[in-house]
Amino acid sequence: MDLSRRDRDTHAVGVAGRRRSSALTLLLISSAWLAIGPAIADHNPTVPDGAIGLGKTVLVIPFVHRDPPCPDDPGPVACEWVNAGAPGPPRHTPAEWQVILNAQVNDYYLKGTHGKTSFQFEVVSNPANGGGWFTAPHTINEYVASGSNVNGVSLGQDAMTIADQYYDLAEWSRIVVMHNFQRRGGLKQSITYNGDQWPIVFVLEDATDQALVSILSHELGHTLGLPDLYGAYSIGDCQRFDPCGESNIGPWGLMAEDPAFTHFSGYSKYENAWIPHVTPNVVDLQLWNALPFTQNYTLRNLGEPGQNLLRVRLLSGGPFYGYYVECRTRKAGLGDENIPEEGVLVTLVNRGTTSPTFCYRHASAWATSNYPGNICDAALQPGETYFASNGVSFTNTGMDQDECAVEVTYNGNTISFDPAILEATQFDSPDIWVDSQVNGWGTYGPPAQSVDSDGAPLGPGDPMSPGQPHRIYFRVRNFGMSPAVNVQVEVGVRQPLTLSTICGPAPGPMTIVGTKTIPLLPPTWLNPPHVDFVEWIPSSSPAEIEVRLLPTSGEVTQANNNAMDAVMFYFPQCEDMGDCPVSPYGPVLTVQHDCPDPVTARVVAKFIPPGWDVMINPASGLIQPDGVLDFEIDMQPGILAKATHLDDPFVEVPIELSQTYGHRMTGEGGHTFDPIHGIRTLHFFLPEGAITCASAPGAVEVGATVNVTGAVTPVVSLSPVAVEYTSPTGIRLLQNVTTDARANYADLFIPDEEGDWEVRALWPAEESHRDATSAACPFMACQAPQQPVEIFQVTQLTREDHTVLHIDDPNPIGEGTGYNVYRSAAAGLPQSDWALLAVDVTDEDPAAPGVQWTDSSGDLSPTDIWFYRVAPYDGLCGAVGPW
Repeated sequence: MDLSRRDRDTHAVGVAGRRRSSALTLLLISSAWLAIGPAIADHNPTVPDGAIGLGKTVLVIPFVHRDPPCPDDPGPVACEWVNAGAPGPPRHTPAEWQVILNAQVNDYYLKGTHGKTSFQFEVVSNPANGGGWFTAPHTINEYVASGSNVNGVSLGQDAMTIADQYYDLAEWSRIVVMHNFQRRGGLKQSITYNGDQWPIVFVLEDATDQALVSILSHELGHTLGLPDLYGAYSIGDCQRFDPCGESNIGPWGLMAEDPAFTHFSGYSKYENAWIPHVTPNVVDLQLWNALPFTQNYTLRNLGEPGQNLLRVRLLSGGPFYGYYVECRTRKAGLGDENIPEEGVLVTLVNRGTTSPTFCYRHASAWATSNYPGNICDAALQPGETYFASNGVSFTNTGMDQDECAVEVTYNGNTISFDPAILEATQFDSPDIWVDSQVNGWGTYGPPAQSVDSDGAPLGPGDPMSPGQPHRIYFRVRNFGMSPAVNVQVEVGVRQPLTLSTICGPAPGPMTIVGTKTIPLLPPTWLNPPHVDFVEWIPSSSPAEIEVRLLPTSGEVTQANNNAMDAVMFYFPQCEDMGDCPVSPYGPVLTVQHDCPDPVTARVVAKFIPPGWDVMINPASGLIQPDGVLDFEIDMQPGILAKATHLDDPFVEVPIELSQTYGHRMTGEGGHTFDPIHGIRTLHFFLPEGAITCASAPGAVEVGATVNVTGAVTPVVSLSPVAVEYTSPTGIRLLQNVTTDARANYADLFIPDEEGDWEVRALWPAEESHRDATSAACPFMACQAPQQPVEIFQVTQLTREDHTVLHIDDPNPIGEGTGYNVYRSAAAGLPQSDWALLAVDVTDEDPAAPGVQWTDSSGDLSPTDIWFYRVAPYDGLCGAVGPW
């Protein structure tokens, strides 16, 4: 069947899939599911039948994984998917889910698409268990551990293979695999099954019905051709951090990461023709060659018909580049009841990028009165204005639940440029980073950090090493429509890092360590930002860094000409914190005071991640006029911290100064808290542990003993180590040992299968280090031949005679590599008294039947008779068969 050519959405509502009569056969396909986590981006989704159409058929296969619960303190092997949580009993039967999905998902799509799109769900059940969920042939842990699955494809094939025994899959156009994990997670994928391409969605059952409906509706949007419209930001407080300087739609549209289940954005509706592309529904403005104007528009809520989208195109021809303006309100019944705030949302849409890159966004929510700031505050409130860099501005002049009044002003400035460097959206500027020569230019860590398309690290960059060469990188953008020329950049540093009270003049400028001139800075929407650096050798660690763009004549605004890197990089200089030769505390924060009376100061760590402990010494202190006080700060992780930061060992903690002035609180008495330098972020991380593994001998007989040894780093005695043995047939066995006083460990193992074994040692580490897994240390186990060969009795005549043994081996050819020959002067001696005459001998005369071997030693038997016994032998592992 060819999904791209068959009309498979013409079934009447309520038509069930045709049942098959054949018995169920489980196809055990080793695979791993990668869909645990937030909705995963799919920028090139398969579009089987377009975005418009009612009753698009969806087959839902409920899949139970019977994994054991994760322990509170999981070991290194158990619960590799610990962040996913253990599966639980299904919250609904297949029949109940069918009612829920057909009601809630369709209700959402019918509202969001103005009645143009809906789905028809059938949640199939397992006849073998009375109409319940199907059982997965593997646990999630087995899927993950196998490493053979790619984006859930094999897992999806398992589900389709099982359902295909009972149902005719040709009845549906889409497949959904639902899993019994009560948490959020989903993935859209295209897989090949029986030679056909299928759009398939994986979704976790989640904790609530609305949560599952939200994520499933998002993933189904991918099957309609909709892209993801979200970047990296924190759901909890809606903060955003986008290294490319672009925001994202975030919680403003379902194709963003939207756990609140809000409406589609105006961009998504327009792209899928859910809003008619003609007036009055869509108003198009063109700004090229336009004279200055002020125009007022009334925009309806997206959930209502009428004029509800304003598109402002900035360039003529080519893909759209410009702004989408829409009205977002919480009017009940329209799907936007859970948006972060009501207001006018202005979105920058750029369809001119030719290929997806790290910085690629289809649509980005730039329209906020206080950008850069909180993405939840992106909507313009009545009276607020967003000033774009190309001479156009948008003002919310009034609104109610049904509509918004918007004023658009254009000053005709067709030649505009706006050099800019992004200030921190939370704590760290994405446009400033430090590179150290200590670990090589262009390499950032520890631990290793990937880089974006401009070479900027996606972590905090390199730590500062006093006395060593460093480069302070900066990235400058042009938010205007035309190039800027001769943009001057100054880079300054301040050491040591300080917080201060200000009663007198503000502190002097930073020490300038370098200047650069950018001869030509094209608009960023057409060209990558400008990246450059200055050389610098720090005198201490850490330091404060500021990059300032000097005013350029004619630029739109100077409000975005300064950025400061507020990061303190802290890395332990030794593996074991207890063995550090210096103070156990980390960074030192210097607090200055220039007011006439003493000040009591206290440094506070805010937003401490779960499982971490903060230590600040002293807790507070009195600072005399014109005095300073140093606060030492350190963070230590606990077990919970390790469990939640294994993939990303970095932890950011904002540090804030609070102070009292005499008997009055901060802010009174004429002194102020330095607003620019008042908060810093400390970066802490768990250093890596390490473990080695060796197995000896490298080849043994089945039933013999293998000795596995290794050591952990740092030196930690009496620490648990798990040694995992994987048999040739894939069975995993786990044995637990502990390290000795020198951090060495040893384990004995007896293999019971013939073939290649793999051994890995896993160390759960201590609280101050990350877990470690050794490289594989393999060994081979082989089976000795099982059948004995003949016993020979030969009369010895003279020293010159040679005895030729004719060996008839009953074992299959190839079981052994040769034969061991034993000799005795008496037949009745115990086996231990027979002398080993030859090892692993082979046939001397292949042309003759059997195996021939000659005793040419010339030894005379004291009884004139030699007795010989021959045992089959496998020289690959030293395995000796029976006599």
